[in-house]
Amino acid sequence: MTTQTQTQIHIPTPPRPNREVIKCVMDIIKGYMDLDDNHCYIYNQKWLMPEDKDLYVVLGYRNSEVVGNTLKYRRTADELIGVNAVMVAESYFLEMYSYSDASRVRQLELMAAFDSDLAVRTQEKYHFQFGYVPLHFTDVSRVEASKLLNRYNADIRVLYGRTFERSSPYWNQLGGLKTIINN
Repeated sequence: MTTQTQTQIHIPTPPRPNREVIKCVMDIIKGYMDLDDNHCYIYNQKWLMPEDKDLYVVLGYRNSEVVGNTLKYRRTADELIGVNAVMVAESYFLEMYSYSDASRVRQLELMAAFDSDLAVRTQEKYHFQFGYVPLHFTDVSRVEASKLLNRYNADIRVLYGRTFERSSPYWNQLGGLKTIINN
């Protein structure tokens, strides 16, 4: 009789692409709307507002919130590894503006970009998910007064997680607790 031994195959987890999520969102907008780098900006870059009639899109960081944090351990032959997983919700503001009607006319196209095949593939590749996509735009053209700029604003929320691995000493290797008293 022959006996078969079962072998476990260890398939390593592919590394996560290291790219800021805000840049991934901008890539979706640029790709779907066929805009070039000169028409899409991440807020707080050094640039001047152009005076032509083209469409411009600005995406800016509003805030982030940690919505989950777990710590687990993984043992190797030599050491104990602490695996800390952090789940984050980030909010961005999105502005479209133009001196023509392009920012008003192309609003629906921008909303469609967040539910496109490009958006699905980008979310899978860079491990994030839209938690809230704009359902409406707010007209904020009044801040420009007489310049007649058409400017619209919307909010976006994305969810993503990141893991951090660090070597952790075993509990019996931590040593005793020490109390330090300052007088």
